[in-house]
Amino acid sequence: MYASTSLVVPYFINMVSASVSILSREARAAFNRAASLAVIFIMDSFNSLTIIVLYADCAERNYGCQCFLRGKISFYSLEFLLAFIIFSAYSGLSLGNMQRFEMIMENIEEKKKEESWGETFRTVIYAIIIAGCIRTFLFEPFKIPSGSMYPTLEIGDFLFVSKYTYGYSRYSFPFGKPAFEGRIWQDLPERGDVVVFKYPGDNKTDYIKRVIGLPGDTVQMKNGRLFINGEMTQRQEVSKYVIDEYTILPMTYTEYVETLPNGRQHRILEASDDKSTDNTVEFKVPENHYFMMGDNRDNSNDSRKDVGFVPLDNIEGKARFLFYSHDDSVVWYNPISWIMAIRWNRLFNTIK
Repeated sequence: MYASTSLVVPYFINMVSASVSILSREARAAFNRAASLAVIFIMDSFNSLTIIVLYADCAERNYGCQCFLRGKISFYSLEFLLAFIIFSAYSGLSLGNMQRFEMIMENIEEKKKEESWGETFRTVIYAIIIAGCIRTFLFEPFKIPSGSMYPTLEIGDFLFVSKYTYGYSRYSFPFGKPAFEGRIWQDLPERGDVVVFKYPGDNKTDYIKRVIGLPGDTVQMKNGRLFINGEMTQRQEVSKYVIDEYTILPMTYTEYVETLPNGRQHRILEASDDKSTDNTVEFKVPENHYFMMGDNRDNSNDSRKDVGFVPLDNIEGKARFLFYSHDDSVVWYNPISWIMAIRWNRLFNTIK
């Protein structure tokens, strides 16, 4: 499973600016514009086809200090519309309050005319700097596009990865630059962590897997059972698990709770115990490398196959929690389906 970035639009940055009374109204407005655009750069990848230009301001006139989203969408994606429905409730906008929102949108052209090209350029530069710092040093969003981490992560999940957990390597920075060896403020992953890393085959593609083997460990699969350092890990059957989304035909798996040697537990899926990856050679994990596996054991390209051992420097961060999720029932021309497709029970779930 590889991971890709997408977007969501919260509003709390605007509230911060509005609450700082020492700033002038013009300064607050400038901060709001830069911060709002920064949110878009944070949540949307630089190489995405989605191009969104948003401006936010504190609508003090008639509305006290309540902040509203003010923007013009040049191009928009389905993910943006779905995320907007969820977070509109937090920003004071709702589906039943469209008249007020329309009035705000009508004023955007007049607002844009008042801005000079210089002000717009500075706003974009500030936004890129803010977004770059947050994405590089704090949190970065990713989207799950494949099923190798079922049942922990499902296709259509959107999650945040903490970049500071294991320190910073060259792959913590955009485009892997500047190039340097090792990690700054290094901390080591623990067995059972779900991490995002650069695929060692190209050092560009983002993958997300679970840490199974640590440096010096031996790892082997025998008849579908996981052996770490010669000891078989314990697993307990839970129930049958059916995957009927993002697939032509439903697939039925057996769900287990697996207990790793350090006591950490997580759920896994097995189609059977006689697939190609259910019997492997014994792998010896090299120094400064890790052995990764997907929780969907029979449908994961991981360290048992093409991924191989993952260098510590390739690890970008630890998966923390979901901020959005949708199923495959979305139809782009049916707005009702945008709401019905949201997996409400998965929102803000922590990743274990």
